[in-house]
Amino acid sequence: GCARQPTYQPPSPSAPQAAPAAVADPSPPGKSVVVGAFEPTWQRLLARAQSHKFVVEKTDRRTGRMLLRYSGDPMPHVDCGSITTRVVRAEGEASYTFPGAVAQQHYEINRNGSVFAVDRRMLLDAQIDVTFKSIDARRTRVAVGSMYRLKRDQTVQGRAGKPLQFVDTIGFTTGASATFPNAATRCEATGRLESLVLDWLRP
Repeated sequence: GCARQPTYQPPSPSAPQAAPAAVADPSPPGKSVVVGAFEPTWQRLLARAQSHKFVVEKTDRRTGRMLLRYSGDPMPHVDCGSITTRVVRAEGEASYTFPGAVAQQHYEINRNGSVFAVDRRMLLDAQIDVTFKSIDARRTRVAVGSMYRLKRDQTVQGRAGKPLQFVDTIGFTTGASATFPNAATRCEATGRLESLVLDWLRP
């Protein structure tokens, strides 16, 4: 049968974000806010992270550092653009359009005159680095930055022969991006993971 090649649309350029008011040089790089007193803010974030099934990997009140981990569906925390593929064959035409960061997608492609079924899986493993710095008895500066590790696992099956598996992993930080090799796909952080963590600080 004949077919069109898959079309990849990368993420749209992100609009630059203004630095938060009254916060300078946050560490780690990412998003930051000034909130209430240190202890209740610390306890609030700890409780809400656990209630949302984030893993609390490390806490150190002395240095004001908390490490959280998220593992699961990349969306909406990562944007990998969109993929479109259309396959024309004797049984008719099949068309697929899906976000590049979707957790699982089954679709078809054409290679060398043959149609192949693809089972594509994406998994995000993100480490969130939260730092607390007391300003005074009523104010604390909290900064959030993340390290994203994105795994793409693709199994390709033709009508005959054994299935082929391709596994690739990329890494990038808050505000950055990276590109998968093979069927090149660029992925970037959306900033929503950091915003979610900062929202948990609110009373």
